[in-house]
Amino acid sequence: MLRGVLYVLGSAVCYGVGPIIFKSGMAAGLVPLDVLMCRFSVAAVILAAIVLMKNRGRLRIPRRTMLRAAVVTPVFNCSQTFLFVTALTYIPAATNSLILYFYPLAVAVLSRIFFGFRAGREFVISLGLVLLGSAFVSVHAFYAAAPLPGIAASLGAMLVFSVNLMVLQRFLKNDDPMEFTLCIFVVAAVIFATIRGPAAVLAYTPEQMRYAVLAGIVPTALSMPLLYAGVARIGSAYASIFSSLELVVTVVMSWLVLGEVVSLGQVAGMGCILAGLILSNVVLARRYRDVRQNGGGNVG
Repeated sequence: MLRGVLYVLGSAVCYGVGPIIFKSGMAAGLVPLDVLMCRFSVAAVILAAIVLMKNRGRLRIPRRTMLRAAVVTPVFNCSQTFLFVTALTYIPAATNSLILYFYPLAVAVLSRIFFGFRAGREFVISLGLVLLGSAFVSVHAFYAAAPLPGIAASLGAMLVFSVNLMVLQRFLKNDDPMEFTLCIFVVAAVIFATIRGPAAVLAYTPEQMRYAVLAGIVPTALSMPLLYAGVARIGSAYASIFSSLELVVTVVMSWLVLGEVVSLGQVAGMGCILAGLILSNVVLARRYRDVRQNGGGNVG
């Protein structure tokens, strides 16, 4: 179980740097489709190499896994990432990420409806702290009169991501997370390359190429496998709490790298989110200790 927590936290850090890379790439002249095409193409190559090394040169992915990825990718992954990157053309990176982080509430409700997830007192408190933190940070967005198209795209990304986590929890019970992720990368790369056209890469400047490659490595080849592996071990409800660290990373990096203004409300929001993460971590650590003391099996 603790291993699952570490996977999700690592994924959150990588994801948190993503908006900074995307926005910097677009400032260098890339369009959203350039970023997305390169993001998934580079990630597919890297993850394929990792899977080949893991399986000693063999790449035998079950047909069931490939079919599921072919369905999930265009419906969830492509639409969510396109909406998220498009929102960055209208609103600051920190604002975009804070809107995304209203999704823990949606995930908790969906988990209760479809999977019978029972939220204990500690989980409810953690969720409340995360949502309170998101509310604190969001005040800055609305006072700054963020453009409505950017807000709408960001809200759409949040809703799609929430449903995607639920689908992942069901699929990853029977599919290998790395193989499933590889299939998603390949399908997404084909879709975006078909729309944008691979020849666009030939016109990239060195700066644009650098951001295109970084988009494929940090928030994709590293982050997605970690998230999927974490969801498979601790479930989407707890994963949604721990992955909220992404927002803190994005806000801090937006200030350091992009020079975006960070308000006191955003700082207070980050404090609430961190408090929620720490509380959830303490609860899971206690459960892990109890299982080990009682002679339980593998807990993650």
